Formats: sequence, C-alpha cells, structure tokens
Amino acid sequence: MQRTLHIGCILLALTGGFFAAQMTDFSQQGHRPADLGDYCTLSTISCQQHNVTMTMADDHVQPLVATLIHIDWPDTAAETLLLSMQGLEMEMGEVRFKLQRNQQGIFTADIVLPVCTAGDMTWLGTLTDGRQTVYPAIRMQR
Repeated sequence: MQRTLHIGCILLALTGGFFAAQMTDFSQQGHRPADLGDYCTLSTISCQQHNVTMTMADDHVQPLVATLIHIDWPDTAAETLLLSMQGLEMEMGEVRFKLQRNQQGIFTADIVLPVCTAGDMTWLGTLTDGRQTVYPAIRMQR
C-alpha cells in the first residue's frame, strides 16, 4: 500500500512538471492580445498604438541580422523600455531587448532574432515603459 502511494506521488509530480509550461503559457495569455490584428506590425511605415509610434529600419528582419527599431513614446518619463518577443508559429523561447532614449527623445535598439527552421515567422511582443504596455509584431524572413 505504501509503495503504491509512493509511486502515485511520483507519477503525479511528473505529470505536473510536464504540464507546468503549458499552464504557465495559458496563464500569461491573458496579458497579451488574442488576435494578431491587435498587434502593431513593425516596418518602415510607422505604426501607432496608444500614442506610441513604432518604426523599423526594414520591412522584415532576417535571423541573426541586427535591425534598428525606433519608438516614439512621448508620454513616458522612462529612460529605457523593455521589449520581450516570442515566436507565434514556433516556440523559440523569449528574447528581450532594452531600448535606450536618445537625445531626440526617441527610443532605439538594434534587435537580433534567433534562427528558426521555418522560412517565415512572426514574433509577437510586449513593449513596456513600466507603466503602460503596447504590442508590436515583427515578421522575419530568410
């Protein structure tokens, strides 16, 4: 009886560990828009969300190639912004970038996204000044 209980506890712990990542992802989905249309897709054409204007030096990024992004966030006192990106079509983990305010008041950073096996991929992000969050998306092509 004690052995059966011991084995049952081990199986329960293994099962919980297996599903922990999915439960964490599910709980965090409430903080992100549900629809891709709610994201601001960055390109050479400015995209605006909640009075934040976002632009990228190129229309698409390439894996392991630095691409400059510009963020005009006039209503913030922050000196840095935090950009977190995750892959939509493929789980690639999370990449984070810190954007610094320049002398003109624009936040910039060179971002480098990792290589994936797909030819095209969408990266969904959260960009925050610590008080407000906007949602950029980046298209990556090889």
